[in-house]
Amino acid sequence: MRGSAAAVRDVPEPGQRRAAMTTVLALKDVHKTYGATVAVRGVTLALAAGEVHAIVGENGAGKSSVALIAAGVVTPTSGEIELQGRIIVFDSARAAESQGIVLIPQELLLYDSLSVIENLYVGRPRPRGAAGLVNAREMRRRAREVLGRLGVEVDPSRLVEELTPASRQLVAIARALMLDARVVIMDEPTAALDEWEAQRLLQVVRALTASGVAVLYVSHRLAEVMQIAQVITVMRDGQTVVNGPVGQFNEVALVRHMLGRPIEQFARKTGRVQSPVALEISGLSRTGLFADVSLHLRYGEVLGLAGLVGSGRSALAQTLFGYARPSSGTVRIDGIPLRLSSIEQTVRDGLGYVPEERQSQGLFMPLSVRDNVSLPALARFRRRGLIARNRELEYVEQALAPLRLRGRLGDPVASLSGGNQQKVLLARWLALMPRVLILDEPTRGIDMGVRGEIYRLIDQLTNDGVAILLISSEIKELLLLSDRVAVMREGRLVSEFSGAALTELNIGGAALGHHSEGPS
Repeated sequence: MRGSAAAVRDVPEPGQRRAAMTTVLALKDVHKTYGATVAVRGVTLALAAGEVHAIVGENGAGKSSVALIAAGVVTPTSGEIELQGRIIVFDSARAAESQGIVLIPQELLLYDSLSVIENLYVGRPRPRGAAGLVNAREMRRRAREVLGRLGVEVDPSRLVEELTPASRQLVAIARALMLDARVVIMDEPTAALDEWEAQRLLQVVRALTASGVAVLYVSHRLAEVMQIAQVITVMRDGQTVVNGPVGQFNEVALVRHMLGRPIEQFARKTGRVQSPVALEISGLSRTGLFADVSLHLRYGEVLGLAGLVGSGRSALAQTLFGYARPSSGTVRIDGIPLRLSSIEQTVRDGLGYVPEERQSQGLFMPLSVRDNVSLPALARFRRRGLIARNRELEYVEQALAPLRLRGRLGDPVASLSGGNQQKVLLARWLALMPRVLILDEPTRGIDMGVRGEIYRLIDQLTNDGVAILLISSEIKELLLLSDRVAVMREGRLVSEFSGAALTELNIGGAALGHHSEGPS
């Protein structure tokens, strides 16, 4: 087939007629191979109208591959896709959209320079008046109508680049409704959202299913899957391990099915740390992003930094690492003022940084694992203009040894799962041995198994005396790992908690503006 055609034929089995009345989309014994690599092995699942069917599994389990097959982006090697009881073959995502199946990928396909209205009408005919001219008033009315159906309060005339990550997700869902979606496929929809924004998104998903839309929901966040799903499929190594109604599972059981073993329970001993101060920030400001931030971090301590998306946490981290100069204030390591003149200088001063956006800000995606780990330290291996490759290899292998990387040193980083990409980035800093390490959302989009490995690595680093500033949108993660937690809101440090005051209620309240206590 060419273009965006969808070939359809009736399913001959009469015994399936009753199931077809409720099942909107079904995958039957679907396989997908790439050469010798098997990505999906015999997956069968069904999506019913008005239902959320969640897929969970480790990175590389095949979840996203199944989502892409269902959305027409990837053609299965074998197996069948049925749409309301008829076998259908898609040759493109547009062909699937024409049949009411819409994918909302993790990296949203929105146009930043266009307005919300214009994004909603991408791929759809625009209403026209009697003279054949585009009816802008009708476009606005329809946009407000579909946004209203979801309870979304977004000005349709605003540019998408001006929206928060949460609002961008809601616009993507509204676009699916504009395409008359019967099935919406969501791949890690809350990965870039904090806990409060994620709950708002789940409300919108409930509104979708209440209108009869079937939702295929791929997520690492097991707690939200338990909240939103009616049916769960667990995948491991490209195949279905178990599926069934959500009532059959709890989070512990899901993790056991995902990993094929019980997860090791992690508990870091937290509390007041009495070691010398490693990092001291005094009155640090950056115009328009944050103001008058003062805090300190001791060797061997984890200081958590909480707050809503846009509260200034990541901007503070980037400034500390030398991405941009502060407008005022001082930063000291071991009492010595830092110039913050460049990233290279900051690294020499003993500071490391794992950014929130690992692909765009941290890794060199076309380069190999080996190059990504060794690149910042190549000067160590250069002799008379040549690189001592044997010394470089030893350096990389030593850095990766604690991390159990699933991949080869020569593999492009782009070919690795999100969890393994994060391991490569962490290995870079393990090798450089910083005195202070900033971790910005280090477990975002990462499965439970790799998450546990990262938690244990953080514990080991603090045991070795490294001072860690941990930025996370997951309060439970901050409580698990942090000795103290500071909270930012609207660019200012508003509270700090430790000891008995270190609770989910206090941190969440301060982030939302419901807590009056200032920094201690």
